[in-house]
This record gives sequence, C-alpha cells and structure tokens, in this order.
Amino acid sequence: MVEVYIYSMIEHSQIDRKNAIFLGVPTAYFLVMTFLSVYVWLKYDVVKPMDFFVYVLFLTVLTERAVGKYVYEVNDDNLKITKKCLFMPQKIYSVPLSDILGVYRYKAKLVGLIKFRHTNRLHSALDARSVWTIAYTETSKNGKHENCRNYIKPSDELLAFLVTKMPGRVKVTEEEIAVRQFSAESD
Repeated sequence: MVEVYIYSMIEHSQIDRKNAIFLGVPTAYFLVMTFLSVYVWLKYDVVKPMDFFVYVLFLTVLTERAVGKYVYEVNDDNLKITKKCLFMPQKIYSVPLSDILGVYRYKAKLVGLIKFRHTNRLHSALDARSVWTIAYTETSKNGKHENCRNYIKPSDELLAFLVTKMPGRVKVTEEEIAVRQFSAESD
C-alpha cells in the first residue's frame, strides 16, 4: 500500500503468496515437531531439552522474519523506517536525506568497496520485491563519522519519489557511491 501526499510518501511492506507458502511450510514443520516434543515429554516422560530448544529457536526466527511489518516514510527532511515485530517493541530508524550517500540495488558480494559499521535488514521475507541498499553516514557518540546501510524492499513508486528528493543518488551503483565517498573523505 502506497500513500502519496504533496511532500511525503508512505509505503507498507507487502505479503507475496509464494513467499508465504515458502516460509509457511518450514514453520508448520517446526511447529508440529515442537508439539510432538511436548507430547513425548508429557506422555512418555522423555525429556529432550535440546530438541525442544532447537525447534522453538527455529520457530522464533522464522516467525520474526515472516510477521515483521515495515513502513517506509519519505518526507522533505528524512527517510523514516518503522519496524514492527512480534517479539520486539516497535523501532524507528530515521536517516536524514542529506546523510544518504546513495541507494543501489543489493548484490551479494564477498568483499564490498565500502566498509559499513552498521547494517540493518529492514524488510519482510514475505515481500517479493527486490532488495535495495541505502548507504549513509552517521555520527557516532565519539563524533566519528561511520558508514552504515539499511536493506529495504521499496516499490518503484517510492524509488521514483526518492529520485525527486535526491537526484543523482538513487538507482546508482555501489562503485559510484564509493568514488563519491572516497573523494569526500580526501577533501
């Protein structure tokens, strides 16, 4: 769902049926195995705490990845991402648009050009859209500038809106961002 206002845009994470099935099958499996473990414990007095712990751990991880809801909001000053999960309180990530180095399509690499101090995955596993990386700088408590990144799954409309807010910094390559960052550091 995309909400467009005059100077801002709000978008919610989506649920794709194929991804829901893909995550639903292992979730159902671990749920059944957890109940079987409890049944064996109660019926036959056979306690397998390690099995139970592993099943609950996988259930927790899969559920956290599946039921997380994300809201992306862009206005004149910043990009705000709200993360709502089942097991954690709501968390808001806010990045000023002036601090964003660039937005590029995520591509798995063994070694990247820029070293990132903090990385946040801010998208649902059920969302079928492609992953984009928001590279930005952040000032730490020590006053030191750190490179950070957030992984999100925006729609084409949100990317187009970001292009109007940050021309030349959206839909670029990681190499362009690295060159811009290295040149800014050398000045």
